Amino acid sequence: MTSPTYTAITFAPVQGFIEKSRKLRDLYGSSYLLSFLSWAVCYRAQLDGYRVISPALIKVAQGLPNQIVIQGPFPEDHAREAFNAAWSI
Repeated sequence: MTSPTYTAITFAPVQGFIEKSRKLRDLYGSSYLLSFLSWAVCYRAQLDGYRVISPALIKVAQGLPNQIVIQGPFPEDHAREAFNAAWSI
């Protein structure tokens, strides 16, 4: 019996990015941007037929963490493509 495989994805520097916020609207904007990038990776994983374990609620684009856990061997290039495509929007 084999154990299930999981893929963990994270990106940085999140703290430094948010730390640069000088006003509340800057903080909101940077937090939203990081959540959107996480959502894009989760969305791509679901489109490819993978199960997103964490974060649990991927139907929202606000408040998503930058640490993503996917069940199965999700390819790094798929995550990178989704991230870069979302970044270029």
